[in-house]
Amino acid sequence: MTLTALFAKKEYSVTVKAEDNGKVEPSGKQTVKKGYNLLIKAIPNSCYQFDKWEVSDGLKVKNPSSASTEVENVTKNGTVTATFKKTKYNIKVSISGSGKGSVSPRDGGPYECNKIV
Repeated sequence: MTLTALFAKKEYSVTVKAEDNGKVEPSGKQTVKKGYNLLIKAIPNSCYQFDKWEVSDGLKVKNPSSASTEVENVTKNGTVTATFKKTKYNIKVSISGSGKGSVSPRDGGPYECNKIV
């Protein structure tokens, strides 16, 4: 009689989600084999920019400040969440030519996207 042992690689669930103002790829619960990496990408909505990845349950993200990165060496279940922040711009205001007039405001910002100044 011959006995053969079959071993299955352990798998874990990594939930990938986004806060408001963006989306992620892939989205939802992903099955990852033990020790493997999971590629993730955050895509901000208009007037927003990617901020960072937040992780739970001891998962590790290769580059938490990059919109496209990897969850590394998965050895447990957990969640990664993409966070976004409002895009802001600095504006340089100046007066040229002769004559009278003024410009307001003159501070240059930062101003949030779509804000009328």
